[in-house]
Amino acid sequence: MVVRGIFLLLALSFIGRAAAADSPAWEWEPALTPKALLIEGLWSDFFRLEPALHVAGIGYREAYVSRSPFMPGYTRLFNMPSEEEMRQFSVIVIANLDAPSVNPERLKQIREFVSQGGGLVVLGGYWAYSRGAYGGTPLEEMLPVTFPTENRIPPNRAGLALRAAPQATWKLPADFTAKPMAFYIQSLVPKAEGTVQLVAGDKPAIVSGTFGKGRVVAFALTANGDGAEGILPFWDWAQWPKVMGQAIDWAAGARPPAPDASSRAPKGMLTEDEMNGLTLGTGVTPEIARRISERPTPQTAEALFLHVIRPEGGGKVTLATVFRTLLPFAKVGWGARLRESLEKFSPDLEGRQGGLILLGASKDPEAYGILREAVQKEPTKDAAIEGLGLLGNPAAIPLIRELLVRSENACKAQATEDEPTPGVFARQHGSTIVVAAIALYRLGEPEAVPRLMEVHRRVRLFERVFQNAAKRRVRDTDPTGVAIKKSLIESDRQLGLMLGQLRAQAGPLPEKQTAAFVRAATEATDPVDIEWMSLVMEQSTTSVPAATWQPLTKARDGIISRLATALGNGPPGR
Repeated sequence: MVVRGIFLLLALSFIGRAAAADSPAWEWEPALTPKALLIEGLWSDFFRLEPALHVAGIGYREAYVSRSPFMPGYTRLFNMPSEEEMRQFSVIVIANLDAPSVNPERLKQIREFVSQGGGLVVLGGYWAYSRGAYGGTPLEEMLPVTFPTENRIPPNRAGLALRAAPQATWKLPADFTAKPMAFYIQSLVPKAEGTVQLVAGDKPAIVSGTFGKGRVVAFALTANGDGAEGILPFWDWAQWPKVMGQAIDWAAGARPPAPDASSRAPKGMLTEDEMNGLTLGTGVTPEIARRISERPTPQTAEALFLHVIRPEGGGKVTLATVFRTLLPFAKVGWGARLRESLEKFSPDLEGRQGGLILLGASKDPEAYGILREAVQKEPTKDAAIEGLGLLGNPAAIPLIRELLVRSENACKAQATEDEPTPGVFARQHGSTIVVAAIALYRLGEPEAVPRLMEVHRRVRLFERVFQNAAKRRVRDTDPTGVAIKKSLIESDRQLGLMLGQLRAQAGPLPEKQTAAFVRAATEATDPVDIEWMSLVMEQSTTSVPAATWQPLTKARDGIISRLATALGNGPPGR
């Protein structure tokens, strides 16, 4: 009976893994280098994930769980990607986080991600494995280990020294003579297909395995405990980031490359009848506009522009909804139609703003005067600044610099104890500061690169401040508390829009900024700066010669150097 039960369990495990391997293949997003999604619980910073990823040259995005000891049951995840966005990543790291916080639907998505070739790394801690309610979830299925059901992590006060396991298949990039120690180790048992790569004493500390087409790594180590004087905790060990980075890099290594354009199913393609209707300006629906936006072409962009710029308007498809799609295809020939549209009174402020930005992108010779006039009017100021940046006329630099300084000074002057600088920035002057910094960067202003990096750091910091502040819960009967919380949420939303703009317009790298950018990127070590610089490089794959990145192959930061090496080999298949 016992044998039959064991056989049944093995059969079910095999069927589950076979099904995972046979599920439909994803269309992975193009990736020059691996990218990790960090889902961080409490105390995850002790694992030194950021240094490990920079050493390994793996880009990343942080999602994190927010809990409050003063609000029982309060848990919220920030910055989690959508299911579609998951295809940009190569590996997911779950750091000391319980399964209910991730939630069942997300766990199913992670299971699909790994089965299709993505990686998963799970770190130990008080909210992991049995303490994190992993039993009966996709995490238990995917992990290369089993774990006991009791809610206990055995301590070892004297510490257990880390060393490479006898059966290790990784060549660990570290010297263990310093005797790094672990004090609390999860009781993990490798499954038949698991391989112990690192041990603490005689206990498995890092175990690797596979699930479907992907790779999974389980850490039994927790960043808890203290040793006697002279004993080195593993998280303080200088070489720990190398070990952690190798584990994440190995897990990321199974992700298949993005399909070539020739083998990819066409997205956004229109039928012949739909193209005829688009050309004639009839039958243009929001659905057709959405499909065009997925993969626009000069032909579809031209037809869409002519549709929305008509005197009677584009109906439900307006210039405001599609101008970002049209920007890469803007041309001088559109200028007259845009100027004519902007000269007419229209209650559609968003359409007017989009028209000003598109006019700048068209490089129309008569655009400068119109944009300069629009800069003086508050409702159109930010759009006109962006348009001037796209126009490429360096004569606009003094004006934009003046507007930037004015907004910076106003931000400082209006800050009070009741409304500190982050609030004034988010709700009043931040959007102008952001678009002005981007415009000066586009126009080749000498100080634009360091200034834009500083603005990016500020927005990232303020966004985190408001996300944490918005944790507060208030009663519906507390009007003051409700108003404060609404204000916090709105500030967070505004900062999110600014951050999205900084990310979307990081590249392509303007030719006049190449020297300044390479100089800054060579010495960069700040993770927030490196995030922005990586976006610049990724968005410049087709516009900047590969030789430009050669000096950055020896950059101080591993992410920059790995990305520069990849760019030297040409862009990924698109």
